[in-house]
Amino acid sequence: MTTAYDTIKNYLEKYPKARERRNRNDFICWILWDEYRVDRGLSKQQLQNLIISAETYGRMWRQVTLENKHLRGGDYDTKEKVEQEKQIALGYEVGYNKDIKNNQYKD
Repeated sequence: MTTAYDTIKNYLEKYPKARERRNRNDFICWILWDEYRVDRGLSKQQLQNLIISAETYGRMWRQVTLENKHLRGGDYDTKEKVEQEKQIALGYEVGYNKDIKNNQYKD
């Protein structure tokens, strides 16, 4: 039986486009679509199983890319930059939320 880890690793090796963080959910969706044949309709139990599998695949995706740096996409280390750009675009000062986190427990 193939594990979620093996499935993700094989998928990332076969489809380099899936390595980009922005594409992760799309490719996990395709994996689950194939596994559960979503187009045929789902019972309540199948839906529960699908949700559990989706969470497992998400965790395994992070583990595979953590352990196999060559399977990371070009945007792997860009999360902080993307967040800062979005904060600026929304009119916030970069790092505004860090001040809140640091001061929330001080009296």
